[in-house]
Amino acid sequence: MLPGSFTMLDLKKMKMERYSTSVSPAAHIEIDPKSDAVYVSSHNFIRSGPQNIHYSGPAFLDKFILRNGKLALAGTFSDPTGYRFTSHRVFYYKGKPYLCTIGHPNRLFFIDAETMQTLFYDDISNDVLSDKADIADFISTTDLNRITHIAFEVSADGECVLIVSRTHLYVYSFPERKFIQKIPFMTSTPPEDGVPLEGFFQKTTHINYLT
Repeated sequence: MLPGSFTMLDLKKMKMERYSTSVSPAAHIEIDPKSDAVYVSSHNFIRSGPQNIHYSGPAFLDKFILRNGKLALAGTFSDPTGYRFTSHRVFYYKGKPYLCTIGHPNRLFFIDAETMQTLFYDDISNDVLSDKADIADFISTTDLNRITHIAFEVSADGECVLIVSRTHLYVYSFPERKFIQKIPFMTSTPPEDGVPLEGFFQKTTHINYLT
């Protein structure tokens, strides 16, 4: 797949600059104001319809550094088992920068933001990827909606990651490298007015700040 691109607008000079990604169209951008680093994700898939996605390969996270009003590519992260980094966060723990992202459907990655190398990863609930000979084919042809995790946030001190699934809140301890809580928030019990919940579903979830 050909590299994608994104645009940066200089509000002082009112000038736009266009930059290329490592592979495929840019998807999401996170900015680290402490280091002037810009992290851009590329999903690396093709849509053949509203619900049909074909994955061409693993996703990418490009690191750009802003210097004198220009962006320069400083590193790229990818992993053979990491697909569609729908969200990513830069955070600091004990003064050192890290990245956190979720590879489709449920692989939680932690990345050294200085080297852009994998620090470690863990799976949310079950490991559904390790035994697959062709991960791209597996996630392109399998309905994984029930175990797909997208929304998450990292605490201000970098110690905890809060992940929102369709039915539970997960709390992951970065220092301990393990899940420490799983809290249900959906129930099959009808509310007071007696409306059955079977006909409702959660389409998407977002979260954006955690103290």
